[in-house]
Amino acid sequence: MGVKTKTMPGSIRTAGLRVAAAACIIFALSVPQLFAQEESTAVDTLKQGQVLLDRGGFGKAVSLLEEAAERFGGEGKPGAQAEAIREAAEAYQALGLYRKALDRLNISLSLAEGLDDRKMTALILGAMGNASFFLGKSDTAWEQLRAGEGIARELKDPETMAVLSARVAKIHEMQGRYGDAIAAYEEGIRSAETFGDPLLTAGIMADAATAFLLNRDLSRAQELMSASFSQYDKLPDSHKKAYGLILIGRSYAELAALVPEQKTDLMIHAYRAFREAAATAEAIGDRRALSYAWGYTGGLYEGEGRYADGLEWTRRASFAAQEIDAQECLYLWEWQTGRLFKGLGRMKDAIAAYKRAIQSFQAVRGAASATCKSCDRQNFRDRGGAIFFQLADLLLSYSDTLTDKDQVEPYLRDARDTIEMLKVVELEDYFADPCVTGSQTAKTRLEDIAEDALVVYTITFPDRLDLLLSSSQGIERVTVPVDAETLRRETGALRRSLAKRTTWQYMPHARQIYDWIILPLEPWITRYHVKTLIFVLDGPLRTIPMAALHDGKDFIVRRMAVVTTPGLNLTDPRSIHRTGNKILLAGLSKESQGFSPLLNVKQEIAGIGEIYEGRRLENEDFVAANVKAALKDKPYPIVHIATHGQFAGVGSESFLLTWDDRIRMDQLDGFMKLSRFRKDSVELLTLSACQTAAGDERAALGLAGIAVRAGARSALATLWNVSDQAASILVVEFYRKLMDPSVSKADALQAAQLMLLTSGSYRHPFYWSPYLLIGNWL
Repeated sequence: MGVKTKTMPGSIRTAGLRVAAAACIIFALSVPQLFAQEESTAVDTLKQGQVLLDRGGFGKAVSLLEEAAERFGGEGKPGAQAEAIREAAEAYQALGLYRKALDRLNISLSLAEGLDDRKMTALILGAMGNASFFLGKSDTAWEQLRAGEGIARELKDPETMAVLSARVAKIHEMQGRYGDAIAAYEEGIRSAETFGDPLLTAGIMADAATAFLLNRDLSRAQELMSASFSQYDKLPDSHKKAYGLILIGRSYAELAALVPEQKTDLMIHAYRAFREAAATAEAIGDRRALSYAWGYTGGLYEGEGRYADGLEWTRRASFAAQEIDAQECLYLWEWQTGRLFKGLGRMKDAIAAYKRAIQSFQAVRGAASATCKSCDRQNFRDRGGAIFFQLADLLLSYSDTLTDKDQVEPYLRDARDTIEMLKVVELEDYFADPCVTGSQTAKTRLEDIAEDALVVYTITFPDRLDLLLSSSQGIERVTVPVDAETLRRETGALRRSLAKRTTWQYMPHARQIYDWIILPLEPWITRYHVKTLIFVLDGPLRTIPMAALHDGKDFIVRRMAVVTTPGLNLTDPRSIHRTGNKILLAGLSKESQGFSPLLNVKQEIAGIGEIYEGRRLENEDFVAANVKAALKDKPYPIVHIATHGQFAGVGSESFLLTWDDRIRMDQLDGFMKLSRFRKDSVELLTLSACQTAAGDERAALGLAGIAVRAGARSALATLWNVSDQAASILVVEFYRKLMDPSVSKADALQAAQLMLLTSGSYRHPFYWSPYLLIGNWL
């Protein structure tokens, strides 16, 4: 009995094309008859899995397809086994389990290549490219896609070309290359039409419409929506049809917002598309697609201000999602419920819905496709951060309706804790590591540590800046009437002007931001005799040094020490041990790998070596293997690395230069953890001569999170690459001051900065202000 297999992972299958053939099973004792019975079971299992895949039952489909693959493997049928594994990988990807999908696709690829099945190989490579992209491996994804596309062109097979073109187009689109996406989509449509698969054609048209919308070619987008919609009307019900209609409905809704003169007609089309998607989903029992169709219908009512109607449809969507535990869409509907309750003026209900939404989001964010780390045009804050800001805004707004301080404070803390959750997620997103913050939770509130410290938690809303001030006396709120765009422009101007070390162009910008950030704090600074300001910064404020802010008479660093921490729960607030500390010193003073020499690093390392005992790794000795061996051999409480380094907008592109290579942040993390479980962990990590990408909020986020990532209690690093001579002077003075048990790390940095500030050569803030003490300041 032959095995009929599908030929593509992205092919849109129609209901009824795979009806199991009736088979007469003759029971006898012969081996051939028993073998035929087993083969029939494997085929039936494969077909059952395919039907569930068609209908959106991905979890059950995976089990059946994996079972079929195992049976085909036992029967020595590698072709059928490869096909079943490939389809199981398709289901894994639909569930957002990209790593599992990629593992299975690697096995399927080996089988297909062993059979020299070029078509299957091309299709598997295309699926691998998709999975790799969503795992953050953009370069690998493109290699796989191009390889698959090359094979498809050699084969001149229109079905394979259509699938590969659509995959290439989607990734172009997600990376913001809309022109390239459009070209690939158009090629995919032509190939699908040549092949004669109307469902495949309709699907690619629906996808292509989104690219044309993003590229603002509205007439072509509308043309494709209409053509795809008409095509779907003629086709049998299937999972792919339901999702295609949902995509069309969303595209019509977006187009309505862009073409107000056609809004009524376009919204009617959107409603109709969602209605037909729901009918299709109900017909095939696809509860996930039904949830999306109902939920987006609720969204249309929300957009029209019909909150009660929107709430009814959104509740239906939530119930359907709960039935199948589809957390990836449940959080969308809880979020939408929160917005609808807010529109109805039911603030407490809105807050409760938002909290449920974040709980659902946290459950799925590591696996859901929304967490794509390769999407160059979006970071996490753009993709999912709004939910946290909106809840914080709700909590703060509700606190405005209360008069009793004891009632207000819990809402302020709740708002702060909400943004704190966001900061944890942002760091995990930046470093592409869901465990990066796992062991860094502080057991003591920062504001309870020192009575002379003030924690300043900034939250940047579109229309204002909120400062949440925490001290030993409690938490209070200050609102600054500056919108996010104005704040971003001013911080950018300050950052650029600070780089001009021969001018005073930074002054008006330093004063303006001082007036926004520091001036409102003066009553608390005076009341609590504040000596240390601990900033938990947000958005563009992460890209500038707070120490450089100026009141028109002097810099803030003259009055108090300044510390930055990535989050309240990401700092271990314990004092550094001052006795018996050993230091690992590593650095480059010679030219290496095309980077200029840092001539004063030798002097810097020698100066620190006179203060602390330890081991030195300089120039040729500064290689990754030696760093790893040193940290494994002894638990150095202080690690000082003076070399070229870069914190980029993508965590995987951040590095420290060694003599012959580069140490990535995940490698440094691994090295530091070698001694993490010894009695003494790393107290201080200093990165001298490193820098962030200028003005890049994501890069500054990575710099702020370096102590967390490396498993150190605190870090000293710079926002930009300063003069290595000035760096040598400052860091040596920092370590000298740190030897005094009565001096905190914050005070030691302040003293070192003031030494440069009062010198003739280095008084410009370019030299001393970019140093950030991150994390534990004690």
